[in-house]
Amino acid sequence: MHRVLKSGGTLAIYDVLAGPSGPVLFPVPWARTPDASFLVQPTELLNLLTEAGFRVTDWSDTTEAARAWFVSLAEKIQKNGLPPLGFHVLLGADFQTMAQNQGRNLQEGRIVLGQVVARK
Repeated sequence: MHRVLKSGGTLAIYDVLAGPSGPVLFPVPWARTPDASFLVQPTELLNLLTEAGFRVTDWSDTTEAARAWFVSLAEKIQKNGLPPLGFHVLLGADFQTMAQNQGRNLQEGRIVLGQVVARK
């Protein structure tokens, strides 16, 4: 990313990162098995960006907001069922398990979410 971004350009990342509480439960939306998942800890992402030459200007942990969103989503699905269109259409038959694991991973601190802005 650093190689192709113009000098003075901005990089914005919103990503799932490895949490402090243990291994991720699979399947999840980005990987069905551990060998297809490459999460890094927040400190590792910060180091990777800095080593690549980026200057991180903003870092926000959005995990709590994601937890609240997942609780709200689960309540809506329980009350109304799945909508005609949504992630479940793209993710297929494993969607329910993926969503449950995603929520549990968030609740148990196995994953965290980060919003990062960096400048070249």
